[in-house]
Amino acid sequence: MLIVEDGTGLPNADSYLSLADFKLYAESQAFDIAAMTDPQLEAALRRGTAAVDAMYRTRFTGVRLTGYTQALEWPRSGGTYRPGGAAVPSNIVPVQIRNATAQLAWREAVTPGSTQPDYVATSQVVRKKVDVIEIEYADTTKSDNGGAPNQPMLTLVDGLLWPLLGGYIGGPYVAVV
Repeated sequence: MLIVEDGTGLPNADSYLSLADFKLYAESQAFDIAAMTDPQLEAALRRGTAAVDAMYRTRFTGVRLTGYTQALEWPRSGGTYRPGGAAVPSNIVPVQIRNATAQLAWREAVTPGSTQPDYVATSQVVRKKVDVIEIEYADTTKSDNGGAPNQPMLTLVDGLLWPLLGGYIGGPYVAVV
């Protein structure tokens, strides 16, 4: 059974979004989930929630409401909403988090594992030569921005979460609170 974060910092929550809310979101976005079972959708919601936390935890403003005892990154104390820096109430999971979770859950429902692919640097092709034609690819074994190499770029999710993220200070992401 899906355990949805209710704004209190539950120690066992595994989703930011209920199945019913995800189905409403999917309908509003014309996501076709008719052939998917509730257990498949719940698993996708768990993976979508895990992806939000894994990809953005170091960039969220504020700190976990109940510290290490809560299962998920939200709710948070000291979170801010930009532009302007308005305080995010510490007893909610912002709509941006729920919408990003829905977007990532949809990706996970369609292609499980797509938001957090495994990466094996030694399996990357850097140069390929066939007869006299030679192609050299970008070196994807390194990351110039401090993030993980070959991390999926999810511009829609980045845009949804932007108001809740801290600023950038050179190289790696650093949350400014």
